[in-house]
Amino acid sequence: PPQSWHCPSLEVGSVTKLPFEDGSFDLVLLAQVLHHLGGEDVHSASLTEQCEQAIGEAKRVLKPSGRLVLVTTSREQRRKAYWHFNLFPESAWERLDSVWSLTEGLWFTSLMEKMGFTMTGNVTPAESHWIEAQDEQMVRLSLDPGWRSTDVAFALLTPAEMSQFVAQVEAVLGDGSAKELINGAIAGRASHGEATVYAYDLKSDL
Repeated sequence: PPQSWHCPSLEVGSVTKLPFEDGSFDLVLLAQVLHHLGGEDVHSASLTEQCEQAIGEAKRVLKPSGRLVLVTTSREQRRKAYWHFNLFPESAWERLDSVWSLTEGLWFTSLMEKMGFTMTGNVTPAESHWIEAQDEQMVRLSLDPGWRSTDVAFALLTPAEMSQFVAQVEAVLGDGSAKELINGAIAGRASHGEATVYAYDLKSDL
């Protein structure tokens, strides 16, 4: 490995205002980041503006011909590969789908082109980061606010939507369908993956 890898450093900062000099890196990784941008970041007022700032900052700190790697979860992956999202009320999907699907569609494609990035490839890993417990135990964990705090999506639910989610979990535990729910998510991961990795190269003439 390169000699510089022997002395890694950790910096804390905002993805929309990175604390690094121009042209500092050969590669920038944004893993499950962009759709989490929100109003708490003081550097921008809206999700799309913050996304544009984040991509702009990635471009700024990359060296000429550097590479940006994005890891993101598509709408279909979220629907099929994550059992707990299947228990979210439809009102949450209607309200948040545009947030969770931020990197899909023409707007994001146009943004990357405007920023001077060209997608050079993508891959959907077959591996999962989930470690399944017993089916009922896994589903029962979602009744614990501490467990829910590990996924920021729960923080986006309204109190009424959270109550509906809890009621759905209790119904699944009550009717014995936890195994079916978990197996459906496992099948969804096998067919769609749970995330996709995209590689973008920065055009050297920009």
